[in-house]
Amino acid sequence: MKLIYLLFLLESLCTIDVKAQSNEFNVYLANGDSIYYCEGSSFSIENLHRSKREDTSFLKNIISIAKEKNYTVFFKPMTSFSTGAVAEDIQNVCIFFRKNNVPYKMQETGSEENKYFDGISIIEYIKNSRLEKKVESDPSLPPPPPPPPPLSYLIGNNQKALTILIGSEDRFYYYNGSNCSKLFLGDLNSLRQIIKTRIKTTKKSELIIVIKATKKATFKNTIDILDEIVKNKAPKYSYAEEDITQTELNCIKNFKKKK
Repeated sequence: MKLIYLLFLLESLCTIDVKAQSNEFNVYLANGDSIYYCEGSSFSIENLHRSKREDTSFLKNIISIAKEKNYTVFFKPMTSFSTGAVAEDIQNVCIFFRKNNVPYKMQETGSEENKYFDGISIIEYIKNSRLEKKVESDPSLPPPPPPPPPLSYLIGNNQKALTILIGSEDRFYYYNGSNCSKLFLGDLNSLRQIIKTRIKTTKKSELIIVIKATKKATFKNTIDILDEIVKNKAPKYSYAEEDITQTELNCIKNFKKKK
C-alpha cells in the first residue's frame, strides 16, 4: 500500500463527523473485491451481508438501509482488502456515500472483526506505520530518505499538465504547464469535459493533474473534481492535491482585475 495516498484519503477525504445516534451500521471492504455490511453496534457474523463491490443493487441497498433507519455509518476498509488500487477504491466508496448524502466516519475494527476478516483496519495499519516511523527516527540510525517532491515540481515545460485552482462560489480557475499568468475560468461542467479530454488524449508519462484549493473553496468542489478524475480512470500517481501558492493567488487576483 502507498501510505501517502492512503493518508491523503483518510485525513482529507474520507471522514465526515457524524452525530452520535443510537443505531450503528458497519460497512467493510475486505477479502479482495468484497463489500460487507452488518447492522447493530456489535459485530455479528449472523447479521453480516456480503457482495461484490461492482454489485450496484447491493450498494443501493446499503444506502437505503442507512437512510431508512437513520444509522450512524462506520466505514471500515481492511488490510485484507486489496485490488491494486487501494486508495482509489476507498475514495470511490467515500464519494458514493457523499453523493447519496449518507454521513459516515472511518473507524478502526475490533479483535473479533480482525479475526474474521483476517486483517486489521487500514486506519490501524497507518497508525502502526507511523509508530514504526517514530522508532526509526532514532538518531543512532541513518536518516530516512527525503519524501518525493510535490507533483507540481515535475511539470517543468510539460504543457499537457493541468493545474486546477478551486475558488469560491463554484468557480474553477485552471492553467496549462507551469505559467499561472495564463489563467482560464470555468464551471464544474466545463471542467468535467476538460478533465475527460485531457486524460484521454495525454500520454500516461505526460499526464499531470494538480488540484489546489483557496481558503474560500468548498470541500464539495474538491470532491467533485477528484470524482471526475477517478471516474475517468486517470492513472495512479498522475494527480494530487497540493497547497496553493502565493504566486497562484496573485494570478487569480490579477485575473479578476482584468475582468
